[in-house]
Amino acid sequence: MEAVHGGRGRWGFLPLNLRFKGSWFSLVKEVEKRQVNGKSFFDLLSAKVRNGLTVKFWSDNWVGLTVLKDRWPKLYCLEKDKQCVVADRLIWDGSMWRFTPNWKHGLSTVEEISEMQDVDFLLNNSSLSSEVDRWFWGEDGNEPMSVASVKKWIRKGTEVLRDHSMIWESWVPNKVNLFIWRAEMDRIPTKEALIRIHVNIQDDSCALCNSATENVMHLFTGCYFACGVWSAVGIWCDIGPVMAFDFIDLLHVQDQSHRGKWAQKIIRVIVYITCWVVWKLRNERIFQGANPKVVDAVARIKSWPFLWLKNRSKYTCIEWKDWGRNPLYML
Repeated sequence: MEAVHGGRGRWGFLPLNLRFKGSWFSLVKEVEKRQVNGKSFFDLLSAKVRNGLTVKFWSDNWVGLTVLKDRWPKLYCLEKDKQCVVADRLIWDGSMWRFTPNWKHGLSTVEEISEMQDVDFLLNNSSLSSEVDRWFWGEDGNEPMSVASVKKWIRKGTEVLRDHSMIWESWVPNKVNLFIWRAEMDRIPTKEALIRIHVNIQDDSCALCNSATENVMHLFTGCYFACGVWSAVGIWCDIGPVMAFDFIDLLHVQDQSHRGKWAQKIIRVIVYITCWVVWKLRNERIFQGANPKVVDAVARIKSWPFLWLKNRSKYTCIEWKDWGRNPLYML
């Protein structure tokens, strides 16, 4: 990034060349404008200088209350190497650490001389050591810098409470978890959703039953094909008829089981995979001209979670013949 966006006049907290748009440009602009409780990202980031090899002398927050390029703007203009590190400017002369500038020309104005006097005052007690520089985070400047701390700050004051019913299941493939998450928010490409974004769809009817407009609610709860699948799943799981009038209702089907935490987890995953299978069969119908059957859907619904549970959970000894009769037999 420094090779593309670096160079004189292109550095703030992060390198940015305004001529190049793209994801890095968007990221830098978002970081620069983000504020929580009146403090920006850069206000909360500070360095504890040790050997001075990784801390920028002018643009990093390492001494005083602000970056030195803002505290001494006239001297900063005189600097030849604006990306110099602290170790480039604090030099041991045999008796003490001295500020060693690299000016374009000597000091010539009252402002420059005044700022140089402030340099002598501020850096009077500064020194370097053989240890590695350290970065800290937070209003007090004593919390070690970490990705988790930055994420917490970004979310603070801006995170909107969302009443999601979907729970991420670790032993289920990410693509299935993501699909359910998107489906709950009506963010999967059903025909109705595609029409909303002006995609030319000649026929908006459900690909599996042709009885109504294809949207999330119909595809997973109102479609005749899906209803047949849910009926078979309810019998297999021994939880009675699966009654759902909206997609959110499907995400609470596990509440019908009173056999403990793992029983609810397994049923929840079976619900996830049922939705996934219905979606896959819908796509096969549209793009491959397949003629899906309920019995084929149920076969997939039984086999896929069996493999995931056996290989990704503590239930490594489950048997297919017993699982095929009831997925909660081992509980």
